Amino acid sequence: MEKPAPVKKLPDMKVVMEAWKLEEYSLTVTSNARHFPKKYRFSLCAHIQNVSLEIVSDLIEANEIDLKNPLRRQERSLFQERAMRKCKILLHFIELSKRLSLISDDSFEYWARIATNVKNMSAKWHQSDAQRVKQLDAQKGSVL
Repeated sequence: MEKPAPVKKLPDMKVVMEAWKLEEYSLTVTSNARHFPKKYRFSLCAHIQNVSLEIVSDLIEANEIDLKNPLRRQERSLFQERAMRKCKILLHFIELSKRLSLISDDSFEYWARIATNVKNMSAKWHQSDAQRVKQLDAQKGSVL
């Protein structure tokens, strides 16, 4: 019998790891009926859960696109930008949860800090990519 191939581990990109932490915390908090009663289960909870899952998905999608491929660079950038927008939306939902007294001050501060970290790290990655694109284009221009 042949052994199955080992499962390939996703890259340990810091922004993706932070997004996983955000995703896990978002799912844990919104699954707790003490924080989010049933009346919020299919509205606010569902939105928070979906957005946190989409942030991770967008960052993984962006990371899978090779920046060296000029035909796909824009797509990578769009995934990064979408993840940043989703972080802002999630921050709004976190703030709303606080205003509705669904989460404690400590939970609010921790959750908002993680979401802000992911947003800022994504922005830095996006800016870094823009610099790398300039370098790649300059190298390509000097070769021609």
